[in-house]
Amino acid sequence: MISIEILKQIQLLKISTRRIVDNLFAGDYFSIHKGRGTDFLEIREYDPQEDDVREIDWKVTARLGTTHVRKFREERDLMVFLLVDMSGSMGYGSREKNKLDTVVELAALIGMSVIKRNMRLGLIGFSDKVNLFSRPKCGRKHLYYILESLCSLKTENRKTDINCALRHLNNVARKGTVVFLISDFMSEDYSTMLKVAQVRYDLIPVHVNDPLEWEMPKVGLVEMMDQETGEVVTVDSSDPNFRKNYKVTAMKLKKEREERFKSLGLDHILTSTDKPVVRPVKELFYRRANIRGGRRRF
Repeated sequence: MISIEILKQIQLLKISTRRIVDNLFAGDYFSIHKGRGTDFLEIREYDPQEDDVREIDWKVTARLGTTHVRKFREERDLMVFLLVDMSGSMGYGSREKNKLDTVVELAALIGMSVIKRNMRLGLIGFSDKVNLFSRPKCGRKHLYYILESLCSLKTENRKTDINCALRHLNNVARKGTVVFLISDFMSEDYSTMLKVAQVRYDLIPVHVNDPLEWEMPKVGLVEMMDQETGEVVTVDSSDPNFRKNYKVTAMKLKKEREERFKSLGLDHILTSTDKPVVRPVKELFYRRANIRGGRRRF
């Protein structure tokens, strides 16, 4: 039985994200990969920066004396998977929202954009094991089922195993699937599996963080609990050396993570619990539209 609070939350997500998607993400393209469709669209002059040589229409080229291509409408049969981190650390939040709240907003925004294009949406929720799985389907009813599942989540003191999630993805997703890997990336080394997934899928890491993870405020003695192990330690946040080391460590981890994504050519999103998720998602779609070499479509 769905609680009244969850129903209200889903209704608010439906209203807010529908407006955003209608206003900002009205374009056709979701993946950076160019598919080859079956519906004829147009014949136009060949552009080496944008067009595949396989699209050249040699008969038209011979007749007109300049190279022309035959364009087809993009195939819409894309599959999109949300890989959502459900580990203990995702329940943390120093402001009004925690990381999991931010994940739900991301899922609603991405999901609404997916179903607007009549594409299939799937879900893998994971911690140190796969906790949730929903096969990719089309339609609003399926999206609302996914949002209901995420809104009902209760994080446990479990660690993050991104390798586990990516191995499961290999068993259920086909090549070319668009994959949003949404996590705080507090996981053991996952570089190898990330590299394998990057070759097979259109992979988009989405890093969810909280402001307190970057910088510790000066508030005296503070009890800090590791959300994934339950271990509690008391620290003196008034100690300038502690705050400095805390920030240095956080920035080092951030740099390592970004360099890992960059080395694999992965375009990632950075979101925070204290900021709206719309802007970083919008910026990602603009970048991907530009990568495809076409006109601005989002």
